[in-house]
Amino acid sequence: MRDVMIDLETLSTRPDAMIRSIGAVAFGPDGLGAELSIVIDPAGAVGHIDPETVAWWLGQSGVARHVLSAAYPGERVPLAHALQRFCWFLNDLNVPPAKVRVWGHGSSFDLPIIESAFRACGHPIPWNHSAARDTRTILELAEVKIATPEAAKHDALGDARAQALAVIEAARILGSHRLWPEAAV
Repeated sequence: MRDVMIDLETLSTRPDAMIRSIGAVAFGPDGLGAELSIVIDPAGAVGHIDPETVAWWLGQSGVARHVLSAAYPGERVPLAHALQRFCWFLNDLNVPPAKVRVWGHGSSFDLPIIESAFRACGHPIPWNHSAARDTRTILELAEVKIATPEAAKHDALGDARAQALAVIEAARILGSHRLWPEAAV
């Protein structure tokens, strides 16, 4: 699988937003594959915090806010370590870096933010500049809506899964051979 859906939960909507969690899932015409979920330690985070975004988070469900709260019991890692883990995840897909395609829900959110984080931490961006894909475009063309279970809303991995499944459905409607010509036999 060479396609990877990335979803971020952040404390701003700017390209230099502080990332609080990263979710990623590999996917292809046969469904979902390897997954990654990382929560960022706020003490090891960098980036912009927007008071309006923080206020928006306060209005979300307790489940959505749980990962962002100080009471979160799971592992949290500094941003630089999270980005290294993300690179390992991509490497474990056994796809040449030039062949990986990364997807975000909208061309101006997830991918620009994570690319900014890679730069801020001194890491090279682990995909080719032409690898970026936008879910909103393909979903609009196919008239597909994302079906995120309520418990998974605003959870980076849950959102990444739902978005990837929607792209798979959109590709099926539009002719999956267009997105995955290697799968057409």
